[in-house]
Amino acid sequence: MLKDIELSEFLCAKFCHDLAGPIGAINNGIDFFESDNEQMKEKAYELVRMSAKQAVNRLTFFRQAYGNIVVDNEIHLMELKSLILKFMEDSKLQLDFVDSTSDNNDVIKGKLGKLLINIVIIATHVIMANGLISIKIEHLKDQLKILVSAEGQSHKLEAELLKILAWDLDDIDISSRNIQHYYTALLLKQLNASIDVSEKGDKVLFSIVSSN
Repeated sequence: MLKDIELSEFLCAKFCHDLAGPIGAINNGIDFFESDNEQMKEKAYELVRMSAKQAVNRLTFFRQAYGNIVVDNEIHLMELKSLILKFMEDSKLQLDFVDSTSDNNDVIKGKLGKLLINIVIIATHVIMANGLISIKIEHLKDQLKILVSAEGQSHKLEAELLKILAWDLDDIDISSRNIQHYYTALLLKQLNASIDVSEKGDKVLFSIVSSN
């Protein structure tokens, strides 16, 4: 198990890597503002505008994914859906979010919302190109079941990453490449939740069960 300082270092490395793209694009766009070509300036403005929006969306999303959440805090499902939609806005992925609630219970525990967001991050990395991320939340009597599927013509599911999610860490070196899976596994342990990952044709299904 990683020391706290190592976990922080790897997460910070991942965080910086994921923000480097839009922030770098903003910097490049600003450089073009000095051009005498008006068409170039317009393109630069659009690049900066889009990249700034992307950076803000990612920051907001990552704050929910990695930030501290009060134990008894709750999050509205519509807020979760909005966060995920904005995070995926610049990708070629589509989102289908279904809440099967029958008793108008439209909130879940903040920690479970955090877990869901981290599973979504993993699901978006599974699909190699265009695809669909589907989320279904089932409120059972004493449990909450979260189903996240990643569907696309091309996907990649590495055995090592599955072992990490199952907390089978023998002979596995944790690094910035697999820290997302390790961090998600820690959340699963913290919530005493179980996860099952399966492949069905072009679809990878993540099934999580936790106390409600």
